[in-house]
Amino acid sequence: MAEERDITAFAGAVMGLVNVIRRGQGRAFDTELVAIMELLLRRGALSPGEIAAELNAKPSSVTGRLKSLRESGRVVIRPDAVDGRRYTVELSRAGEQEMDRMVEEGLRLFAAWTAAWTDEEISTFTRLAGRLVGAPGPAPTRAKPGKRDQWWKHDATNEGTS
Repeated sequence: MAEERDITAFAGAVMGLVNVIRRGQGRAFDTELVAIMELLLRRGALSPGEIAAELNAKPSSVTGRLKSLRESGRVVIRPDAVDGRRYTVELSRAGEQEMDRMVEEGLRLFAAWTAAWTDEEISTFTRLAGRLVGAPGPAPTRAKPGKRDQWWKHDATNEGTS
């Protein structure tokens, strides 16, 4: 019975952390727009269909968000040279700068939240959280060299558009 209570407490702590992160993200930015931007930063130019499939989202939802991102200058639309009905989307320089700013702000927040933690506690948490999500290491690789990894989630394909 003690083992069951430990797992219950552990699951509660993990879900509490997930909820804190989701609420913070929801207050700080449009999570669905940022999921698209993060995907483009990590993978490079993609079609709307590829974006929808990768984020497990409805194509019509992605199209609307792409329109918003284009109007705000955060993405660039490139028509397909062969089929004028098709296009690819890539992150603009302004979009890259916004992602860099968000990463810096996120790291600042994490540093503040863990200011009282020892280096050993941070190392232990990082290792255990990596094991929990099945990560071989602390950061995924990116398509574009010199860009920062996402800080708010480990794997976009596991989180949908959150």
